[in-house]
Amino acid sequence: MKVIVNVPVTSFHLTLTELKDILLDLILALQSLPASRLLPSNSGNKILLSDLLRLNSAVISDDFDIERFLPLLNAIFRIQPDEVIWEKVYAIVTESTPPPRPLPFHVQTPHRRNTSSFANSSEHRKYVDDVLKEELGPLYVGIPGLYEAFFRGVEGLEEASAAVFKKCKEGDNPLYAEGGWRDWPEGAKERGVLKWFDKLIISFLDFAKEHGFVPKARRRLVEHTQQPLQGSTADRKLDIGFVDDLIAGESSQCHWSHILVPGELKSNPNTDIASKAWFDLGKYVREVFAAQDSRRFVLGFTLCGSIMRLWEYDRVGGIASLPFDINKDGLQFTSAMLGFLWMNEEQLGFDPTILTSDGKRYIEVVRNDQTERLILDELIKRARCVAGRATTCWKAHREGDTSKTPLVIKDSWQYPEREEEGILLREAVGKRVVNVARYYHHGTVRVGGQDDDIFNIRKGLDITKATNYKPEGLMMPPRLAGVQGSTRKGRSSSRKRSSSCSAPLPPGKRPCSTSPTKRPIKQNRVHRRVITSDYGKPLYKASSRAAMLAALEGCIKGYESSYMRAGIIQCDVSTGNLMMNEEDDNPSWPAFLIDFDLAIKEQREGPSGARGKTGTRAFMAIGVLLGEIHSFRHDLESFFWVLFWMCIYYEGPNEERKPIPRFEKWNYVDTEELAELKKGCVAHEGDFIKTAEEYFTPYYQSLKPWVNRLRKVVFPNGGRQEKDDLELYSRIKMILQQAQKDPKVLAE
Repeated sequence: MKVIVNVPVTSFHLTLTELKDILLDLILALQSLPASRLLPSNSGNKILLSDLLRLNSAVISDDFDIERFLPLLNAIFRIQPDEVIWEKVYAIVTESTPPPRPLPFHVQTPHRRNTSSFANSSEHRKYVDDVLKEELGPLYVGIPGLYEAFFRGVEGLEEASAAVFKKCKEGDNPLYAEGGWRDWPEGAKERGVLKWFDKLIISFLDFAKEHGFVPKARRRLVEHTQQPLQGSTADRKLDIGFVDDLIAGESSQCHWSHILVPGELKSNPNTDIASKAWFDLGKYVREVFAAQDSRRFVLGFTLCGSIMRLWEYDRVGGIASLPFDINKDGLQFTSAMLGFLWMNEEQLGFDPTILTSDGKRYIEVVRNDQTERLILDELIKRARCVAGRATTCWKAHREGDTSKTPLVIKDSWQYPEREEEGILLREAVGKRVVNVARYYHHGTVRVGGQDDDIFNIRKGLDITKATNYKPEGLMMPPRLAGVQGSTRKGRSSSRKRSSSCSAPLPPGKRPCSTSPTKRPIKQNRVHRRVITSDYGKPLYKASSRAAMLAALEGCIKGYESSYMRAGIIQCDVSTGNLMMNEEDDNPSWPAFLIDFDLAIKEQREGPSGARGKTGTRAFMAIGVLLGEIHSFRHDLESFFWVLFWMCIYYEGPNEERKPIPRFEKWNYVDTEELAELKKGCVAHEGDFIKTAEEYFTPYYQSLKPWVNRLRKVVFPNGGRQEKDDLELYSRIKMILQQAQKDPKVLAE
């Protein structure tokens, strides 16, 4: 559709999108003029700038009348005097532009704690384990067909298992007889079971070789009872597992990156329950996922006494087979163990789309109808979690690009109902958003000719068939959420929760909707890949305090631009998502915002559809912790917490201090308690200054007065912002600009 814009000197044939871009540029130019901060507002606000900011939002939302702008455009094209132009500006903004209507409270995404959201944490095992239990949610066991789904496709397994088990029953002193396995330790004590297991696996491999069955990869059993495996922040020990023999030659040198199949041993059959063996295996799985950047899912096993289950863990949680007694079903046990030894990497859960050639790892994408090979140069980050987005980022470059211009490849597991990050970033480029990671490509990863998601990984297995399945997971279809039904506010009562609630959520986290339309939840996550063309380093690695402050200001400008131009609320401001570039030969933005996984469009008409949301809890706004609808003002508060946290935890460029108990607990306490802790931190100026003097590192002591000034802006009179105020952007940026000129900040 074309719109004809007529002014006396000329006429233009513009699309609505082109006209909107011109008007946005014009409004931004007016906002940048000093006069906008000096002229009073006619609508009751302090200054004209506030009216211009509201007008910007109206243009983004299409809630504006083109005719209102024609007198101003006419005056500009005629090069009228400044007073005439400002008169036309006043005429436009005089008509009140109401802010966007907030979404109903009950359509907001519920919050669930996640072990990947810890900031500067020593990962104290007690607290990590508490959060991990919440992260994993219900573990479904006794699912029929799990063995068939994951083992039947292993080439030659059925024949090899039958031959090996037959050999085990032969001879005068067979390995297996009617009473069970020979030398099975009395009482199933761990040390005895480990020795028995090791000898038996060697026998299995020898028998298989005699019959011509040789696995393509040499693997062995590994056990650790005395010392933790390398690569574990929380010093985790592993009971038992399978590794590649050529990689992990000595047990003492074994790393979590070597573990192919983890196992958990318990001597008592009664420990085959969620709080014991099942959860302990989940701890090991978290370490495996964290150490292996191409792992899609992890297979494992639990052995409680002689009762075994086979497990599969993925980005939704864990599922397990029906239990079987290894002393009564020797063939099932033989087949499972040989299966772990025989499986190829894809069957073990590694991503087959991450390929290797000539010692280089790469992925391939089809972009502009051309296949591009992107070389993975280095791992940037890997989220330490089991269930969740599980974000992984690599620095990469396009094969054939001699300049090796950096790209960033990001893998994550998203709720299918959420808006795709790649689409939002592509739209941001079209809106000429600044200081946000620029879009290069995006897509859903495909494995086996299908979109890679949890349903694909689990091969059609149905959790509702689990022996411990309970109907707490009944809820209405996501698209109906908030359209019908009612909400409950506040903390949960002693009554049974409505079956519409997504289970399991901690009490009092967020309300859930009710509806007469109910169906079982079959949670799913989709494996998506987003590629951007901006590469940098986190702000805490800045070469100086002034450079860090300038980059923080630049990131806020990026956030403001994405909100003003594209109506996007990022929703996850954290130390890991604010980037800067100090390299002369790097064409990336000097400062930019990344990670729009949790971003929302302000003008969306319905809920995101996601049933869980995670973020770095240390930086979440107080209002968000208490359940408020996410607004740009909350993200601006998060920028304050990021700066506060850096001043506490960094001794200099990338010099991190040890976790501080007072603030480390921000990673673990529940949301209501965390909100109170944050309130207490900023409510009283004297107390805040005392905290800064005590905890700010010597390197950042010079920022105390400036962080306090920000505190007074973000938390007026010691309280949190309760209404959206677009002037907050300019006030925060002004303080950061002044801080960059402070001689004490500039001093070496």
